[in-house]
Amino acid sequence: MFKPILTKPVNDPFFITIESGGLNPCGKGKPTDPEADAMANCVAFVVGVFNKHAGESWCHFFGSMNAKSIYIVAKRDYNFPTSTVPKVGAIACWNGGKDGKGHVAEVEVVNKDGSIVLAMSGYESYIFKTVTVTNANGRWGMTSDYKFQGFVENPFIDTNDPKLKINDIIDNINNELEEIKELVDKI
Repeated sequence: MFKPILTKPVNDPFFITIESGGLNPCGKGKPTDPEADAMANCVAFVVGVFNKHAGESWCHFFGSMNAKSIYIVAKRDYNFPTSTVPKVGAIACWNGGKDGKGHVAEVEVVNKDGSIVLAMSGYESYIFKTVTVTNANGRWGMTSDYKFQGFVENPFIDTNDPKLKINDIIDNINNELEEIKELVDKI
């Protein structure tokens, strides 16, 4: 069953580097957090959380790469499902940014109003935070420096959970209503 991560993971081996005795193949973040030394780093966070949901005893999926590559690698190397519709546990992926390396975050909650709660980490910026965003700008809250690539769905999250099914139905209806509103506004 999916459990959203809404607070910083503390002393969890999926967020501690291999060199420090954890399971995360990414290097140490900057600034470094002694309770989760793979963070602050957006890729290290999503590598850790994706593999935690997969139940891997070591981080098998993804690795140390630029954020913009996660979406491409997920499709090309793992054939993971991708979508433009957010689902809990999916990795939101952007390319671009001032340094061109992109950004990634995990979808923790999909709200009935169409907004989503993202959990993320940011290299040279912050260890962990959650933000609630909408897709009003076509980039799920990111600035114009970023281009939204899509969501990489985590196939290891039990989508047969009735609670998730109902949420998906509600989310799909809300997304369709948003599209209809946009079409009506254009008329």
